[in-house]
Amino acid sequence: MDTIEFQRVLALGLGRAVLHLADHDSSSYREIILDACLHNRAYDPQVEGSRATYMLDIIRGSRDASFYIDAVIRSLSDEAHDWDTPQRFELARQLAQDGNSLAREAMYSAFRAKELSASDVAVQFVELDGIQGLLFVAGQIGEQLARNPSQWEDDSLLFVAGEICGRDVVDAAISEASNTDENIKVYLTEVEKNLSSRSKTQRPDPKTLTYDQIRSIIESNRAGGVLREWAAGASDSELERAAHDLVHEKDPEKLKSYLKLFESVPAVVES
Repeated sequence: MDTIEFQRVLALGLGRAVLHLADHDSSSYREIILDACLHNRAYDPQVEGSRATYMLDIIRGSRDASFYIDAVIRSLSDEAHDWDTPQRFELARQLAQDGNSLAREAMYSAFRAKELSASDVAVQFVELDGIQGLLFVAGQIGEQLARNPSQWEDDSLLFVAGEICGRDVVDAAISEASNTDENIKVYLTEVEKNLSSRSKTQRPDPKTLTYDQIRSIIESNRAGGVLREWAAGASDSELERAAHDLVHEKDPEKLKSYLKLFESVPAVVES
């Protein structure tokens, strides 16, 4: 397979690239693989999400794993596009779970230094270290909120953490920690304030909302965890309407909200 074809197959995320590396030298593809490790080359990352798991298979099949692993770890502190940062952190998290202590240390160091707050990055710490990971990122985000009161923080991280660790466990841990950690208290206060503000304009049970109401919430950019809860009980016809709006939406932030609707749906509904 020549480099042009390999780059095309890799960009498509096809298993053929992994199979090819099992029987061929990867040295001629080094720069192509490195680029795909550090940048999410999916045609539409908003739909496909991170390529981290796929790229880890590529790394392991390359016979030059240490080169790519070192590059990923170093990249965590670099500036990156919105779609690249989550992929880099997810790759590092999977490496840390495999026992790579340098990846773990780099994740924590980079999160502190870069002052990240995006839930798709923060949740990697919950995946890695459970409640302790959650308390770490909540404290870091709370410190940012204390310095920048205009920063918005919803309950997305807590919702996903609840799915990973258990809702009651998360609620108890974050509440207890807020009694002794001022930064976590700031974080929790901001989340609760925004939840309270949101509750004034929507029904308390997300499953009772119509799709028109959900669409209005998305338009207001104040969605949060309500989207996943609503989608879990939505009808096929409602999900079809949501899928139709998703493929026609152009605003990046609203696209992220539409995609959250389908995170709890077993299969994407075709529009």
